[in-house]
Amino acid sequence: ASLLEFNIEQNNISSVTLFPNPTDHRTELQATINKDTRLETSIFNLLGEKMFCAVKNVKKGTMQQVINIEHLTAGSYILQLKTNNELINKSIIRK
Repeated sequence: ASLLEFNIEQNNISSVTLFPNPTDHRTELQATINKDTRLETSIFNLLGEKMFCAVKNVKKGTMQQVINIEHLTAGSYILQLKTNNELINKSIIRK
């Protein structure tokens, strides 16, 4: 048997919060960033089509970003955060 080690501190992002969710016009993304990194924030519909994308360099610490989703039709979407070495998906609902 092999040993698989997982250390949360090696990750660039250790927590992600979206609020309000569900929402009808905008949501605030709050994430704890463990080291300076390039962050790509995307929203996909359930067919996998990219509806929104923003790329920025973020510094270590708490990051906040308001995302306007009023252009999306009502339904469920996937918010994806992508760094060099990790991918985090969160569900978001547009009322």
